[in-house]
Amino acid sequence: MVKTWHSAFKRREISRPMRSALEAGVINRKTKVFDYGCGFGGDVNCLRALGISANGYDPYYFADNDLIYSEVVTCLFVVDIIPDSEMRVAVLKKCWLLSRDHLIVAVRTDGTARSRGVESGDGLAKQRMFQRGWTQPEFRDFIENSLQQRTTLLNDGVVLLSKVDKALRSL
Repeated sequence: MVKTWHSAFKRREISRPMRSALEAGVINRKTKVFDYGCGFGGDVNCLRALGISANGYDPYYFADNDLIYSEVVTCLFVVDIIPDSEMRVAVLKKCWLLSRDHLIVAVRTDGTARSRGVESGDGLAKQRMFQRGWTQPEFRDFIENSLQQRTTLLNDGVVLLSKVDKALRSL
């Protein structure tokens, strides 16, 4: 059995995808952020320290937290550790529904899984963990085809989907 929660790590600084969203102005002090698959909650804590309203959910570490509709929903390094492709799509769709304005999704995009392991579906499994390797085009195609929405690239492996047209024009 794959234990996706083994992929979580404790974060003391804000993640690169979250920093990209801050720099792009998608997240600011007026924004309510919901981090789906937040792991130990490092990004949530970093955003709160910046005076930003942030909450998170993780099916293992924060399973009792409510799923909250928010202006911005993030799904960072989640879909690349889910071994089942149908579940990946289901998680994306849930995040899209929870977002009022924007969804930010991030994966590793070096095209290979980070660790050596045994081939398992479209990724590698090692010590009960799974890692899907993505190239940037594969990742964007996956997101756009799954949600039938266009993406905007914020950074390597980080895409923005917007329900607010003016936000896309300003990037």
